Amino acid sequence: MAEQEPVLKRHCWTCIKRRTVCDFTRPKCKKCQKAGVECAGYSEKKPLEWLEPGRVSSRQRTKRPSPKPLAGKGQRARSKKSADKDNEALGFASLEISKKRSEHIWNERMKMWGECMNSLEAPSPSYLRDETTEIVQATEFYNNRIYPVMSRYSLMAQAPYMQPFPMLVLHQLPPTISHSFVGITLGWRFHRQELPTDDIWPKVYHHRGAMIRDVAEKVSRCDETLEPTTQQQKSTFDVAIVCLLVFATMEIQYMYSTSVNWRQHMDAMGRLISIRGGITSLWHETQLVRGALTFFVGINTFSGSSSPASTLAFAEEHPDLPDLPEDLYEGIFCYSLCPTPLFRHIASINLLRARIARGTMDVATGKIEALRLLMRIDAFSTQQWMEMRETKYPKEFTLIGTVFQAAAVIYCILSLQCLGTLEETQEIRDMRGMYTDLLFDGIEQGLADPLTRFFMLWPNIVAGVIAGKHRPGTQIWISDTLASLGREHGQSMSILAKAALGKFWASGKTTWEDCFTVPYALSC
Repeated sequence: MAEQEPVLKRHCWTCIKRRTVCDFTRPKCKKCQKAGVECAGYSEKKPLEWLEPGRVSSRQRTKRPSPKPLAGKGQRARSKKSADKDNEALGFASLEISKKRSEHIWNERMKMWGECMNSLEAPSPSYLRDETTEIVQATEFYNNRIYPVMSRYSLMAQAPYMQPFPMLVLHQLPPTISHSFVGITLGWRFHRQELPTDDIWPKVYHHRGAMIRDVAEKVSRCDETLEPTTQQQKSTFDVAIVCLLVFATMEIQYMYSTSVNWRQHMDAMGRLISIRGGITSLWHETQLVRGALTFFVGINTFSGSSSPASTLAFAEEHPDLPDLPEDLYEGIFCYSLCPTPLFRHIASINLLRARIARGTMDVATGKIEALRLLMRIDAFSTQQWMEMRETKYPKEFTLIGTVFQAAAVIYCILSLQCLGTLEETQEIRDMRGMYTDLLFDGIEQGLADPLTRFFMLWPNIVAGVIAGKHRPGTQIWISDTLASLGREHGQSMSILAKAALGKFWASGKTTWEDCFTVPYALSC
């Protein structure tokens, strides 16, 4: 009798899943029936099981390490050298690579990466660029090229708001600030004659348009009829003030701004500041707008000296400009090096000119105030001020104090004589002659010193007004100096001052009001 072929026993699929011993009963396992579960049977392929959503789960399985190949009969052990070659051919570092070699490879890769990141001349086709790319490239250019140049000017007084910009927070900025980097970078390179005009201005105006739209949108959120009371309302005003300042500063420094635009931006910013409680109140309330307030006061004060008296309404709207917190004036000093007492006097001259021109002060009172103000400027002691600074640069600070005092005296005499508040006496004539000599000698020395050269713009403008009457031979020298400062600083203010003074000299007129027939922002 033939022997029967043994039957292979197979566990049912349910017992396999439950990890129990099957009783092999067909067609259904009795152990599954006793357990109250449905037996999946004994088919060759595992049956599919449909689960409700959310019930699917899996176990984390650890991968067993593959056994090392053993050299034996019929099998040849691979050498370490051949294994390394295979790994390198596949692009992987060998597990047996030495520590020194690993460090060398890492350093070489980081060096190559750093060279790529620091390269400012890397090819970047225009059709691959978008706004984000241009903003990132402009910010990198500012950090690597513009900031190192500007930081040299803050050796005598560390500017609190001059620093490289952190790239990691660039995406969190309002569009006005991020787009301003493109305008600043292109404007700086243009005025330094590094780029042709046709290549940059379409791009500048594109990003300028994005800034205008963002500023308009932020200002529209501010309800000017009500004083902000909640923190959200105050933050809305503060962000609008900062964005207005950033936009106006870019316009003044790089866009040849005249009365058509920059004065409107400053007036709008002044209204928002007044609604927020004024300069002093806002300065003590929040740190966010301190930088904006510093530049707002500095720009309005210096630009007031190069504006007609009839347009100085902001001086009456903010009569506290000569009496603001001391730390605010210290911030202005770091950017202008104008001694704080003299800066206050310049603000007082602007306020007096505005009141006389607008008829809010009678001429008799104006004469008394003008003479008193002139005597205060004349009494300023550069030596005492320099000793209070406790600086490492006593020679440079003495020169700066002398130049700005001379410029402030000349500005006071010439601007107030136009309004009939200072008479042409022999004493005033002698004072003007003495300080004129001090001003020109000081400017010549200041331009020769790299630490003080950057801060000679406003004194040069004052000297330019004098040159129209008393020093005709110095007009070419002042014109060349302003052009040179514009190229070095990469800003349009010096070029605009040169154009305004050239027009004044050509007119043959001699008074301060004849020189500045429209508001000019010639110092920022």
